Amino acid sequence: MAIKYPLLEAYAKLRREVSLIGSAQLKASEMGQKQMQILYRLSQAPCTMSELAEFAQSDKASTTRTVELLVADGLVRRLDDKNDRRKCVVQLTPKGEKRATKAHEVRDYIGERLNGTLSMSERGQLTELLNKVAAGLSAQRK
Repeated sequence: MAIKYPLLEAYAKLRREVSLIGSAQLKASEMGQKQMQILYRLSQAPCTMSELAEFAQSDKASTTRTVELLVADGLVRRLDDKNDRRKCVVQLTPKGEKRATKAHEVRDYIGERLNGTLSMSERGQLTELLNKVAAGLSAQRK
């Protein structure tokens, strides 16, 4: 039987492989993928819970639980948003900044593995096509 949506199948395979590589790298750190994603995002700049949920591709409740674990471990802190008291801003603590380096290492490791499978030209083409698909899906959603 022919695959009805080969692009969707290829995406699922790629996502699985990236997840397996990431999980293997994270095993030694005793942290989950969501925790590392959040630490990685916060290493760029503090942000709101909504921004974290969007970045982690997770619902707000799951993101809140993950952030609470990170707070309990002393890796992040929640601060009231000065502009909107209903929101909070999450930022790394000094301990969290040190742990975020592991998130960068994992991301670099995965990026190197991905880059090693394609030529520079192929990477450019694939990146362009994936961005086109993402933009098209985003436009359809709106």
